[in-house]
Amino acid sequence: DPVADGTLAKTRNNVITLTFDAEIALPAASPLTITPLCGGADLADQFTCAVDGAVLTATENGAVLTNQTWYTVANAPALSGVVDFSFDLCVLVGDADGSGQVLPADLSAIWARKLQYTTSRHDIDGSGQILPADLSAAWAHKLKSKPAKTCD
Repeated sequence: DPVADGTLAKTRNNVITLTFDAEIALPAASPLTITPLCGGADLADQFTCAVDGAVLTATENGAVLTNQTWYTVANAPALSGVVDFSFDLCVLVGDADGSGQVLPADLSAIWARKLQYTTSRHDIDGSGQILPADLSAAWAHKLKSKPAKTCD
């Protein structure tokens, strides 16, 4: 859980691991863009990237994201041959309705999509289908609130 000021303590460098459907090549330029959700410069140059077959690993070099609890990761133009993607990191697990807290309404939002095959935020456990396990995963985080989106 975040401390009162809404930031998370940094105990190690951030690591982002992405798995693709097929092998990819590591481009000369950064394969990712990593930007604070509230705006700001691309921080991808603060990460060292490596590729092992279909797995891309980006490891933060220092403490550039120490006070950034929210950021967006997307593919950069240099990463050719992959479908464009973009996702936010540090979203609250189980917050299916985007309210900022896990409440019974989230269970309703999840179960309203039961048995759907999806990659949406309603598939809490990432299995690809909305099942009772998603309700359990969301409820395990009940009453938790998301950390504040900090912009330093």
